[in-house]
Amino acid sequence: MRAVSFCWLLLTFALALPAVAAEAPAPATTLTAPPAPPETTVKAGVQDLRVEATAFLRYGASVTGKGTDLAPYQYTSSFELWRLYLGLRGRLSPMVSFRFTVDAGPESKSTTTEDLTDGHTHEDANSPRAGLYVKYAWLDFQLMKDLLLRAGIINNPFSDVIDGLGGVRYVVRNVGDEFGYYATADTGLRTEWVPKNLPVDLGLGLVNGTGYKQVVDNDDRKNIWATVRVRPMYRSRAPGEGLELWFYANFIRVDNRTEALPTYSTLLTWKTPTLALGYQFLIQDLGDRVSDTTLWDSLTGSDKPFEWDRIHVLFATWNAHRYAKLFGRLATVQRPFRDRVANVTFTDALANADMVLGYAIPWSKNLETAISYRLYTAHERVKETRFFYLSVLATF
Repeated sequence: MRAVSFCWLLLTFALALPAVAAEAPAPATTLTAPPAPPETTVKAGVQDLRVEATAFLRYGASVTGKGTDLAPYQYTSSFELWRLYLGLRGRLSPMVSFRFTVDAGPESKSTTTEDLTDGHTHEDANSPRAGLYVKYAWLDFQLMKDLLLRAGIINNPFSDVIDGLGGVRYVVRNVGDEFGYYATADTGLRTEWVPKNLPVDLGLGLVNGTGYKQVVDNDDRKNIWATVRVRPMYRSRAPGEGLELWFYANFIRVDNRTEALPTYSTLLTWKTPTLALGYQFLIQDLGDRVSDTTLWDSLTGSDKPFEWDRIHVLFATWNAHRYAKLFGRLATVQRPFRDRVANVTFTDALANADMVLGYAIPWSKNLETAISYRLYTAHERVKETRFFYLSVLATF
C-alpha cells in the first residue's frame, strides 16, 4: 500500500509540473538602451510664454454735499469695468525676458473743445469715455546675478509695492497715484541691484516723465526715479515680508515750468501671511501754484517760495479668515497755497482727508470680491463725498 501511494504522489507531481512552468514569468532578455547623445541643437523662440488677464469690476454709488441750501445732496451710481489688463510674459533667452500689457478702462480726465470762436477748452474729471493704452512693454536684461536692466514702458516699483502690500488695488488706487504725485508707469529705463546677501536694494530709473499714455517726450529733460529698500530681517524673512523701509525720490515737471520739482517719500511696512501694516509720508515741492507761469519763471533764488505738499497715510490689511479680509486706509493731505498778490499762505493739515474701510472675500486665487465705504473731505469739510463700492477682482 505504501508503494502504491508513493507511485500516485509521484504521478500527480509529474502532471502538475508543466502547468507551474507555464505560469512562471519568462526571464528578461531585453538589453538596456545606450544613453542618448547630448543635445547639441539650440532652441529658438519664446520660452515659458504666459498669457495674463486681470479685470477690476465694480458697482459704485456716491453722495456729494451736506444737505444744505449751499451744498445740496447729489447722487450718482454706475457699473464700471474699471480696469482690464491683458498681456503676455515670456523669455527670449536665459538672460532676456519681456512683458507686454495693454490697459483698458475709463479715462480719469478728458479734454473737450467747445464750439466757440475763442476755441475754449476744458478738462472733465471722471470722463465717461474709455481708452486703450499700452501699460507695460519692456525687455529685462539680466546683466549679472543681482543686477537687472529694464527698458521700454516700465513700471514704477514704489507704486507697485504700495499696491501689493494690502492687495486691494482693485478697490482703490494708492494715494500717490490717486492725487497724481507719481506715475505708475513711464517710458525709459531702470536698473535694479538686489543682492541676496545684503539688507539693501537699490534702483535708479530715467524716464520721460509723461506717463505711459504719452510715449513721446516734448522737452529735453528727463525725470529720475530713485529707490532704496532696507530689509533688516533679510536673513529670516523672504523679500516683501517682515520689516522693510523704502525711500523714494522723483523729479517731475509741473505746469510746464522750466525746472523739475521734487517728490520725496518714505514707506515703512510690516508684513506677515495674515497681517500687513504700512505708513507712508510724502512731500512734494509745487511752488506757488500760480496760474501765471510767466511770473513763476521770472522769479529767481530766494524770491521763489519753497512750498510743499505733505501727505500722511496709514493702511492695514488683516486676513482674519480664509474667506475674510479686512482693510482700511486713512490719508491726510496738506496742500499749502500761496496767493502772491495778497502775500498770504493758506495751510490746513486736514484740508483734505481720505478714509477707506472695507471687507473682502477671497473666494479663490482667481476671484475676490469686496464691499467698501470711502469718505473724502476737502477744503476744511466744505465739500464731502461718500462712496460705496461693490468691487470684483478676477484674474486668469
